[in-house]
Amino acid sequence: MQVKHHRTLPHTASLSLTAKMALSYSLLVFLVLALTLGYLLMERTDSLVQNIDACISDLSYTLSKNPDVIRQTEEKQFSPDMIQYLSDIESHSANVDLVVICDASGTRLYHQEQEKMGNRFNGGDEEAALAGSPTYITERTGSHEPQRRSFTSIYNASGECIGFVFVSCYVRSINLLKQREWIQYGLIFVLALGIGILFALVIAKNIRKSLLGYDPKQITHMYLQREEVLDSLEEGLIMANTSGICEYSNLPAKRLFAHDPMQTVLQPYIQQTLDTGKSTINYQYQLHGTLLYMTLIPIRLDRQIVSVLILLRDKTDMIKMAEELTGVNHIIAALRANTHEHKNKLHVILGMLQLGETQMAIEYINNSITNDLRDYSFLLNAIENKTLAALILGKMNRAKELNITFNLLKGSHLDKKNPFLSTSDLITITGNLIENAFDSFSDADQTKVREINLFLQNTSDGITIIVDDTGCGISKETLEKVRGGGFTSKGEGHGIGLSLIQNIMDKVHGSLTIESEEGEGSSFSVSVLSADNES
Repeated sequence: MQVKHHRTLPHTASLSLTAKMALSYSLLVFLVLALTLGYLLMERTDSLVQNIDACISDLSYTLSKNPDVIRQTEEKQFSPDMIQYLSDIESHSANVDLVVICDASGTRLYHQEQEKMGNRFNGGDEEAALAGSPTYITERTGSHEPQRRSFTSIYNASGECIGFVFVSCYVRSINLLKQREWIQYGLIFVLALGIGILFALVIAKNIRKSLLGYDPKQITHMYLQREEVLDSLEEGLIMANTSGICEYSNLPAKRLFAHDPMQTVLQPYIQQTLDTGKSTINYQYQLHGTLLYMTLIPIRLDRQIVSVLILLRDKTDMIKMAEELTGVNHIIAALRANTHEHKNKLHVILGMLQLGETQMAIEYINNSITNDLRDYSFLLNAIENKTLAALILGKMNRAKELNITFNLLKGSHLDKKNPFLSTSDLITITGNLIENAFDSFSDADQTKVREINLFLQNTSDGITIIVDDTGCGISKETLEKVRGGGFTSKGEGHGIGLSLIQNIMDKVHGSLTIESEEGEGSSFSVSVLSADNES
């Protein structure tokens, strides 16, 4: 049986299921973490800047409302206690790097660097504070580096702007805080990504384990491949679940039940198998005049029945196959040919007697007996295996009916038993080779000599069977196919049973040699040597 695969998948190099799933999950975790943590980090950094702005704004506003600061600013002179007080605030306030207090002319009354006291504030962004503007924030480079700066005007009791408070945080300090946030979120990202990859690997391995180690593409390929194989079987195959529902059936089974509801017909047998838990082997069932062998097998998983497998085989086909394999069909054909030959002779004798030609009938009987005894004597002396001798005798009689000369060549000899081929194998080989020779004359030139020569011989070294014919021969294309193992039961001229012969040769380590010329005839030679003579 030759199986053709119509549905195929292209072969491409690809990652394993574990790698694919790990990569997919890792990518998913990476994207989710990147988007989530990126968004949170942006919110966090914005909130950080806002907190710093609020801190410096609140401090500048608070100092601007301090009575001592207002009084000493108005006096344009800060006492040592106030200077110490401001220095303590500056050093202990979070997110504050610099505090400066100036009078209405912009002269520094307080600065952490005392040498700068008395010098004019020259940032350029203090005009609004000197003009009495509410608290505001700017970002500008000061004496040393870029700063985030808060300005708040100082008012005396009469509401006059007498100066301003300047509180700043270095951009460098803000960037350090941002960097710490980046590091923290980066560590969280790496840790979460590692956990996600580990989780992905565990899930992928569990899924692969549940798929028996196969990738989805492999499962798809195997499914399509097995679907083709099951549909190519000659037997009907059905799978039913524990509810009695037929979940799967191949093409032969669908053809058998093309006009009948499969589930309705098989339900009683399925239920019986589910109830008993026992297999039913070769139950005979008739469907539309076709006698079937039905086998039901419970399929178990962890000792529990999970489904029922149903096999349907045509009894007639099985009998034919058995006859072909055992050679019984050749014996039956031989017996039929012998019977037919004797009937023909009896009809001739009966006709002579009815015509009153008694002497002619006696002579005919004597001649037939003489010829038959001569043929039988030669055959029985040469072929001691009586079963094979009966087969050859039948083929001789069949050859007479087909107007073919059949010769058992001199030198032929076969012992009653031999160590090389069984009687069944001898029947299969010899019967099929002679039938092939008969078939070769169906398309042969009728004016040619119609002759078949058979040679059988066994010695201690081996056994040889040769069948020559003068039939139509085999074309080069068919001969190449036969030699290459492409045996078929329906070839041109030869072909019937060649696959059976080749199977026997494979079993006994023998050889089948074919020589043929189209239009001239063919020669088939079977040889089985003893182990000592094999090269």
